[in-house]
Amino acid sequence: MRRLIIFGGTASGKTTVTKILSNKLDIPCYSTDDIVYKHNWKKKRVSTEKEKIVKKILTSKNWIIEGVHTEVWLLPVIKKADLVILLDLPRIVLLKRVLKRQLLKRNFKHIFKLFYYAWIYKKDHFIWHKNVAIKFNKKLVIFHTNKQIKQFTDSFTHNKE
Repeated sequence: MRRLIIFGGTASGKTTVTKILSNKLDIPCYSTDDIVYKHNWKKKRVSTEKEKIVKKILTSKNWIIEGVHTEVWLLPVIKKADLVILLDLPRIVLLKRVLKRQLLKRNFKHIFKLFYYAWIYKKDHFIWHKNVAIKFNKKLVIFHTNKQIKQFTDSFTHNKE
């Protein structure tokens, strides 16, 4: 596995899992947020910009991409992925993580929006991610617990010396 995409709801652990795997496999990682937004998430990119960034990433033989987005520009990523990972943790876990994250940041400006996104992931984006992976006949792994995620990440040894 050298091309992975990790999907999950808000606060599901996408970035953490991506960083662990990136380190262990010595593979560059990317966030769909960085593809969608520019200038520190203050402005959205137009479709052609997103497609150009994706094309550049896909020229590499190794990559890990994580995110929650469900847009057409992601289809080539899913088509080229060796493995699609869905982080489908219980909603209560996501809500607690959102609260903890915002408490640590002391930033409550968008907390209700983040709660909303964490809550609805199972009803919309999760279904899209799963269905597209199945449509493209991709190897698909769905994790429902932190223990499953840890067992998976622990199964890899560090490539870096």
